[in-house]
This record gives sequence, structure tokens and C-alpha cells, in this order.
Amino acid sequence: AYNKVEPNGRYHGKLVRLYAKYARHKLLPYLKCSDNYPIQETLDVCQSNEFYPEMVFLLGRIGNTREALQIIIEKLKDINQAINFCQQHNDRELWTDLINHTIDKPECVTLLLKRIGNYVDPRMLI
Repeated sequence: AYNKVEPNGRYHGKLVRLYAKYARHKLLPYLKCSDNYPIQETLDVCQSNEFYPEMVFLLGRIGNTREALQIIIEKLKDINQAINFCQQHNDRELWTDLINHTIDKPECVTLLLKRIGNYVDPRMLI
């Protein structure tokens, strides 16, 4: 509600810190709907609190998609989210990173083979 009252963003960094401290469940939806918060300051807040989903969103937003994918794989351990992230960004380097990270995990390879069809040549997994 505050971001609607103060649309120029003057206090949006403070709002991020308040959400992080008192209402985390509101932070990611806020980040997705607003452009007025200071991204680096917000990323610092999320890193210091280990708010991984928010970090993934922010890193993707600033173009640091490889680091975002690494967080999805290593911290969130969510192969489906990793595949969705790669599909969303459709970047060959991201697909290569994901494949390299999951190639030794048979359950992940099976899922990748089912879902990468139009994005990557499945022979990369062999």
C-alpha cells in the first residue's frame, strides 16, 4: 500500500528492509510489482538474510542469470525451478551450466530429457 502512496520511490529501500524484517511473505511480490526500490541495496538485504528466492529474482532482473541459476541449483535444490528459469531466459550458457551440474544425477537427467525438447539438443545430455 505504501508504494502506491509514494510512487517516486523515495522510501522504497526502507520498505524493502521493513518487509525483510517483519513481513517476508510480502517481499517477493513487492519486488515483482515495483521498479522503484534500489536494486543493489535490496540484493544486499536479501543476501544478508539468505532470502534465496528474492535473490534469484533480483539477480535475474539485473542480468546475472548464471549466479541466479547457481542459487536455484545449490541453495534451493529445485530442478524444476532451474529448468523453468532456463526456459524463461533461453540462454545457451544457462542450459550448459544446468546440464553440467545435473549430468551425474540420473533423476535429473530424466527430467531434463522430458522438458528441454525445444530449447536444447537432447544429445548434449549423452
